[in-house]
Parts: sequence; C-alpha cells; structure tokens
Amino acid sequence: MESIKARQRQHYDLRAQEYESKTRRSAYSRVLRSTVNPWVARLSGRRVLDLGCGPGIVTERMAAGGCGVIGLDISMQFVRRARERANSHGAIGWVQGDAERLPFSDGALGAVISVGTLHHLPHPERAVAEATRVLGDGGWMIARETNATPYRSALDFYDVLIPSWARSKMEWWRDKRRKRSEAENDEFHVGIRTCAQYREFFARVGMQVRVSTQTLPLFPFSLLGLHRHDVTWRVVAWVSDVLALAFPSLRDKGWAQIIDAQKGAADAIRG
Repeated sequence: MESIKARQRQHYDLRAQEYESKTRRSAYSRVLRSTVNPWVARLSGRRVLDLGCGPGIVTERMAAGGCGVIGLDISMQFVRRARERANSHGAIGWVQGDAERLPFSDGALGAVISVGTLHHLPHPERAVAEATRVLGDGGWMIARETNATPYRSALDFYDVLIPSWARSKMEWWRDKRRKRSEAENDEFHVGIRTCAQYREFFARVGMQVRVSTQTLPLFPFSLLGLHRHDVTWRVVAWVSDVLALAFPSLRDKGWAQIIDAQKGAADAIRG
C-alpha cells in the first residue's frame, strides 16, 4: 500500500499546477466546494484540520470564516503552492503528511474536514481512526466523499443508451470504454466506500455519525456537455434532495456522501 501512496504523491507533485487550474475551472468542483459554506460558521473559532487540502482552496475559505486551519496533503508541491499563494492568511498552517498517520497529538484539534480525500486512501478506516484520535471531546469530523453504491454501476450507464451493434463501430464509444476500464482500476481511487461502510468505520471508533447523500446520477450530462455549467449541478442537487425526501430508498444512492460525526457526544447525532 505504501507503493500506492508513493505513486499518488509523485503524480500530484508533478501535476499540482495542472490539477489546481482544472479544479478552479470545473463547474462540478465549484459547486462541490460550496458544500463547505455551512461548515464555516459552525466551526468558526476552532482549530481545524483540512485533510487532503490539495491546492488549499477550501482551507482558505475556512480561514476567511474565522477558523484556525491547518492544511495537510501528501503532495509537497500542493503544500508549497498553497503556502505561497495563501501567505497573507495568518490563520493557516501547512503540513505535508499522511492522512492515515496524522502528525498531531491526541485531542489536539477541534475539527477535521475533508472534501474528496478519503476515497484516495488505501485504508480510509485508518484515517477515520486517526481523525478521532486527534479530535478533542466534542470535536467534529465532517467530510464529503464519493459513494461506492452508484460509482461502479454508473460507469455502465451509457450501455443502456447505445445499441450493442453500434458500440464497436463508434470511435468515441471505444474511448469511453477505455476510460471506464481505467476508472475501474484507478489506483488513485482505491478507497471508495459505501455509506454503510462509513457508518461502520465511525461506530468502530466510538464516534456518533450521520451519513446522507447528495446528487443522484439522474442523467449522463457529459453526453450533452451540460456538466460544464454550475447551474446544471445545482439543479441536479435540488432534484436529488426532493427525490430523496419523497423516496427514502434513494437516500444512500447519491453520488456524494456527507459524513457528519462527533466525538464524545452520544446523544448529539442520530444516524
């Protein structure tokens, strides 16, 4: 597993600038980052760890909202770029480190946040245990994560739309199949887990947790190029919320999981 982490570290070190640029341009990423807006006021005044901070976009937002934030990432280049760009934010510290072996003492933090990091880890359950260890009593871990339930099946979604006789004749379809195969074996997404698995991970370390999902895979928006627009993802999220309220069986089927856990507060959260 260390070799996977080493390859990931090398990959993001080499592509830090490219990844940051892509993240800032992506409509989906912009809407995803808006997830943290409610977290800012809630965690203001706490010492917060941004787990897998990447280029530090979320870290900066938390600092601007009054949190004392530490951004941690496995990539030294991400940490360097974030530190250079955000040096005016005195409330931010930057650390290169491993989410599964955090360089903090027990109970040192008031909160841990994570936006799309846990599914990159070989053992996300270890990161959950580490986050629990470094949180003080009453501390929160809040995360937005990819959900394994729709992830694999969604890769076959186009199969429903295109007749089998036509697939082998379409060059773009062959490219799509190759990309799907790569995604299924992508060593950078080795930690994708279901809602039930995350509930188990947190229960195992004594955290009280609520897991909910957002954004059902309602339509292949990339087919029409609609995924490039913020409004598309906002509409999909709104429709997903309405459907999940109407049909409880859909509540674990969204693309993204919102994980909300607290340490040492048995009655604080009911999941």
